[in-house]
Amino acid sequence: VVYCDYTASGRSLQFIEDYILREVLPCYGNTHTTTSITSLQSTLYRPLNIGDFYSRHEAKDIFRNAVHASEHDAVIFAGHGCTGAVHKLIHALDLAEPPIVFVGPCEHHSNLLPWRERGAKVSDKTWNSHCSIKERLNQSS
Repeated sequence: VVYCDYTASGRSLQFIEDYILREVLPCYGNTHTTTSITSLQSTLYRPLNIGDFYSRHEAKDIFRNAVHASEHDAVIFAGHGCTGAVHKLIHALDLAEPPIVFVGPCEHHSNLLPWRERGAKVSDKTWNSHCSIKERLNQSS
């Protein structure tokens, strides 16, 4: 098989697959139960969603350490991929009026849909190094 769609969905990397096979799968269990050590370990790998509050679990600490974040930095699990993060951002902003969203030439269609669904004006006018945000806002009006 010759795989040519790395833009949207890259193929897995063998060293990551090997790590999952060696380190994760032997301890993997159902995260909806606490009846075994494997389910307890799997539960630690993910945040528990309790309303809008994500409890602090091992996964957040691992990520915080990996990016050298402090206890004052927020680690937010945003869902699946960039689209999940865009949905979470839009919900968190709770915008009263539709915003103007500036996008670059390579923005994926699925990241624009949530903005458009909320009535945002999506501006994809070409950026140049001499154009300020204020000028862009005037162009978009």
